[in-house]
Amino acid sequence: MDDNALELFAKELAGLRAHAGNPPYKELVRQAHKQRPPVALSTSTLSDWLHGRSAPAAGPSIKFVLEYLRVRAAPRHDVPSLSWYEQLRAAAYAQTHAARGGRPPKPSGKLNQGRQGRESPPGASALQRVRDAEPFHLGIHRPIRVPGGDQETLPPYVRRDADDAIRQHVQAAADRGGFVVLVGGSSVGKSRCLYEAARDLLPQWWLLQPESATELAAVAARSPWRLVVWLDELQNHLDGLTASTVRALIRARAVILGTLSPRHHAAFTVPPPISGQDGIATRMNARCLSLPRSCMCRAGSA
Repeated sequence: MDDNALELFAKELAGLRAHAGNPPYKELVRQAHKQRPPVALSTSTLSDWLHGRSAPAAGPSIKFVLEYLRVRAAPRHDVPSLSWYEQLRAAAYAQTHAARGGRPPKPSGKLNQGRQGRESPPGASALQRVRDAEPFHLGIHRPIRVPGGDQETLPPYVRRDADDAIRQHVQAAADRGGFVVLVGGSSVGKSRCLYEAARDLLPQWWLLQPESATELAAVAARSPWRLVVWLDELQNHLDGLTASTVRALIRARAVILGTLSPRHHAAFTVPPPISGQDGIATRMNARCLSLPRSCMCRAGSA
């Protein structure tokens, strides 16, 4: 399990409490004791959970805290489901409990060389954080070769007029799950736009660049949390990719990011000529953004 699972759970729990208006610890304890039957809870336990000093075991205490905070936060914020928080809790508990009864293990000074001291979340393998992704491996073009130039360093990003619209769609997908496709001609910066948006908005999320539709379906079946699926050149990933896989990922609040050329976009969205009773029109069910060569962008539905 990821070495930061405990930190992540504490951060998300603190965020939920903030959305709920930051009720004092004593209020949470008092409300817990009013339940029938009463729920055992203390201010020190809450402090440990919220500051990443311990991970709660499954039971009525953490269930009450999550339900109470979600009820207070839901009218004003789009908060994740209880099952999503339960996945975070289970990951944090699995990381810490075996070593020291629920508290973080003492640093050993050693790293697993094969995994650089961390493992992937449940149901996925060979993942990395968005912030750690190698942009050239994601399909971003290397700089043009010029005398004295450095092809191994990504040039500074020049913001585009389209960036605000792109990031609004990526953020909306992060809030409730979604599939964002960026459409544009060759070498206009589609992949770089999405990469910069994901790195700025979702740096701590896991990034999966699937090798096959089978691998992606296996990940989707396990309801991954905080996952970005990178489908650069989307047309190369459609063989075997099913609607059920995409729906499962979106239900798990995954963010699916893809790029398409106008030619391929038209092939999937423009109905073919209808001949008699057998004509069938196929459309992609995704949110697409258009990025022409001028680097101007407009939002539209595919």
